[in-house]
Amino acid sequence: MTEWSLSDWRLATLVALIALLWLVAVGFSVSALLLRLRNIKKAEFWRRLEDKWEAALPGVLAGTSPVEGMAKLVEPGEELYFVDFLYRHGRTMTRGQRAVLAKLAEPNLPVIAARMAKGDSERRARAVQTVAVLGFERHWQEIVAALDDESPLVVMTAARSLAREDGARFGGEVISRLHRFDDWSPKFLTSMLVSMGPGGAPVLRQSLANPVLLPRLRAVCAEALGQMRDLGSADTAAQVARSEADPDVLAACLRLLRRVGGRHHLPVIRQLGMSPDEGVRAQAIGALGRLGAAEDLERLREALSDTSPWVVIQAARGLRDRGEADWLWKLAAGTDPGSEAALQVLGE
Repeated sequence: MTEWSLSDWRLATLVALIALLWLVAVGFSVSALLLRLRNIKKAEFWRRLEDKWEAALPGVLAGTSPVEGMAKLVEPGEELYFVDFLYRHGRTMTRGQRAVLAKLAEPNLPVIAARMAKGDSERRARAVQTVAVLGFERHWQEIVAALDDESPLVVMTAARSLAREDGARFGGEVISRLHRFDDWSPKFLTSMLVSMGPGGAPVLRQSLANPVLLPRLRAVCAEALGQMRDLGSADTAAQVARSEADPDVLAACLRLLRRVGGRHHLPVIRQLGMSPDEGVRAQAIGALGRLGAAEDLERLREALSDTSPWVVIQAARGLRDRGEADWLWKLAAGTDPGSEAALQVLGE
């Protein structure tokens, strides 16, 4: 019997390892092929379903074909695919068109509604979205209940659905959960609150004036009111600004006053123009540039010597917008404080 040397054992081990790697590679290739075939089959299945339903949908939406006729096109086992088909179309349709889709979806929608309370968070959130689009009036109570879900994703999905659908009706429900969204982007939150529409403005004003609410969230409420151009919130913003200490809330109130405030709000704006916080000071000078009286021009000129570049640029823009372009050109020609800012805003 021939004895193997160490080199023979190494060679045999190498060959075995190569063979094993080859088998693994073949296995991966086969798995990838099977997955691709399954995806192709699934895509083909979806295409056949969509072709069948797409042909019938225009007539149903136009009222020339009965809803029952399209419902008969849904065979056993296709119900949830049909609901998803309706959801994807419903996201971009008018309220009246969605009402038609809701009739088509209603027999199968309770199954989707039940998913709002079980499964992983993404599945629950998807269920909330679907029900909000296709069955809001029948299932709004379940959507409100989703505001207390343990998942921030589900809570935010429910909040956006309620805010967008009927802000005046559900504004209080959404605002009362704002603390759940503290980690979310302020821009995202502002966009959600603006989607409530004018009907949601009263509850936003109350939240802005609520000292118990987190300052960051009060500032978001002020931003939303500003984007809504809610004239009724100007007095609220001025009242808050007189007693508030948080610089973010103050700056947001001043931005709101700049958009919707009036001359009778000038006293508080002038006072905050002397704030030790440069962000607050900059917003106050900006508001003064838009709302200020003739006697405020000198304050705007003085602000050009401020230590904060943000204050200086706001002052220069305010003077430009108040018709002081000639004065700014003279300043820009020299080397006095504010000359660079003057040149910049004149070129904007």
